[in-house]
Amino acid sequence: APIRPDAWTEVRDGIVAALRYPALARRRGTEGCARLRLELDEAGRVAALEIQPPQPARALGDAVRSAVCRAEP
Repeated sequence: APIRPDAWTEVRDGIVAALRYPALARRRGTEGCARLRLELDEAGRVAALEIQPPQPARALGDAVRSAVCRAEP
């Protein structure tokens, strides 16, 4: 079965809502930008996650992974 067209929007909105800037990175003035590559399964859940660049900063990469996990339906 194909993925619902609105599944991508739901996942994106969920990630944005769940994203928290790490306190340590904020105190240190660490900034970064992460590009995500996601694959969704037929139910609209994240089946694969790749962060590009792989580690903008470890704390930022961890925060992105955590936000993706919290955003899943």
